[in-house]
Amino acid sequence: MGALSITNFLFCVMKSKIWLYILMLLFVVGIMLNYLLLNPFSFEETLSFYINGQAKTQGVKQRIFKSVKCEKVFTTSESLFTPLKVLAKRQYIYVLDASDLKIKKFSPSGKFLRAYGKGKGKGPGEFLNPTDFAIDDNFSIWVNDPYLGIVTVINDQNLIEKTFRTKNLALKIGLCKDRVILKRSIAVEYLFDIYDTDGKYLNSFGKDIFSEQSNVGFSLLVMGGDIYCNSKFVYCAFDRLNYLLSFDLVSGNVRYMVKTIDEIKVPEIKLFELKGNPVYKIDEDEEFASLSMNLVADKIFITSGKNWKKDNTTTIVDVYSADDGSYLYSFKIPEKFKYGYFDGRYYYGVRDTVVSKWEIVFR
Repeated sequence: MGALSITNFLFCVMKSKIWLYILMLLFVVGIMLNYLLLNPFSFEETLSFYINGQAKTQGVKQRIFKSVKCEKVFTTSESLFTPLKVLAKRQYIYVLDASDLKIKKFSPSGKFLRAYGKGKGKGPGEFLNPTDFAIDDNFSIWVNDPYLGIVTVINDQNLIEKTFRTKNLALKIGLCKDRVILKRSIAVEYLFDIYDTDGKYLNSFGKDIFSEQSNVGFSLLVMGGDIYCNSKFVYCAFDRLNYLLSFDLVSGNVRYMVKTIDEIKVPEIKLFELKGNPVYKIDEDEEFASLSMNLVADKIFITSGKNWKKDNTTTIVDVYSADDGSYLYSFKIPEKFKYGYFDGRYYYGVRDTVVSKWEIVFR
């Protein structure tokens, strides 16, 4: 089997995320071939993963819902064709739209302000597959494009500040004051690579966190999710695994690894043959642990994906302590979203082609 024969690469996910995963997985398949050819497998088999029991479990088994008053502030009228991520900075809203490969910015009142980036291409300010972005305190946008292997920094006036090439393929990006954190696509060695803000590679960490980490197939389960940082620590949640991790930014040591409140079975990966090519597939009925995660002060907010298919009217947000990962409480929003960001007062949710802003008042 030639190295170019694995081109029909499927990783089935719920409909709201299918385009993101198709883009990400088509990209990493070429790199995975090097591992697969060294470790041949038989077709029509199932890859099952057992994660070691070193992660702590939560002290409570069921959600504790806080009473909240939810009031919708607005829903944007501007269309977003394939929104992949939403962030908020001082109530300005930023959305990565895969339809035209641009970052869309909205005002605190929901008015469309600007699109960042120049569309598809390999030139300055152009992208082929932007999979994640972060915003610094100066409102500059750091866009990670693994197809190009480049991080591009665009200022608020839509001018390019800098670019740098990444040492390894990466899908996720986070900013930690004077550090840039990139989460690797293939995590058979380390989960994260660290750079300074000029793009100089510094070091890597997150080695042998999971017992199955050396298995290249396991990378499909840890490639998604979100990373956030403060000045000292890195926080990571996975969309396919119900684990919450925190690392020390300086030493790279694990501070804690805990399970989230949802008991979610580790998904199995199906391998079968299609027209002479091996195909990977995760069953569409498999649950998502996290639709999105973000950090605000000393709390971590995870938009739960466990009941995403069953509940068409409600979004559940789970709250954890950033100090030790312990579950604190949950709250409900009476609208269904596929991505979200909570800034401590407002929840910004992506639904189909629009963004809604909800004010959340805890009683």
